[in-house]
Amino acid sequence: MDKPKVFDQQGQEHDWDWLVANFGAVNLERVEATTGKVFRIIKLQDAEGPAVQMVNVADQDNKPMEGVGVVRWWPDAPKLPGWGPEVSQWRKRGVFGPTNAGGDIGFGMGHGDYYFPPAGGASGVWVADVKGLSDFISGLGMLGGTNHRRVDIFYQLVDLDAQAGTGTGTETGTGTETGTGTGTGTGTETGTGTGTGTEPWATLFEKLDRIIALLETKSG
Repeated sequence: MDKPKVFDQQGQEHDWDWLVANFGAVNLERVEATTGKVFRIIKLQDAEGPAVQMVNVADQDNKPMEGVGVVRWWPDAPKLPGWGPEVSQWRKRGVFGPTNAGGDIGFGMGHGDYYFPPAGGASGVWVADVKGLSDFISGLGMLGGTNHRRVDIFYQLVDLDAQAGTGTGTETGTGTETGTGTGTGTGTETGTGTGTGTEPWATLFEKLDRIIALLETKSG
């Protein structure tokens, strides 16, 4: 599966190698789901400023989603409550809260969140909500010796069934074309075959009529 888009503070897009070179061992884990709705990480944004890990969640139309639960994990965080299988629980510890009207949630960070590449940070985030399972990203934190430089995370709710439907639709469309082609071909072949088949029989009967006529002439 494609990696999320990566942007620097000037808005220039980069590849995953650039992310690793600048932020160390960032690790992305995609949720293993083939149906239903999932929260996909679609964008990683290089950011600097307040010591806050920002996460944004948008719907299928890229509109902010309010009230969506998001978890920030680190190894000695408080234990999380148990959730049902419809909610992602990548780790057993973390703190969590709902997104605001802008689809954002910010988690405060401290001195323990500083790190130096090529190592990764000690925290990670995921969406924990009944609306869909979620990707998980870890290795997050703040780069040492910077003004809280970090990676902000952007999620989008994706309907896998709609994607499959679109894909199937395309395939179906192709299949329809193929089917139509086959049908038309078969129909044409059948029609042509029938027409072509009719012509030899008519010729054969005509020859038989001529032979009979010759035989009758000789007999006469």
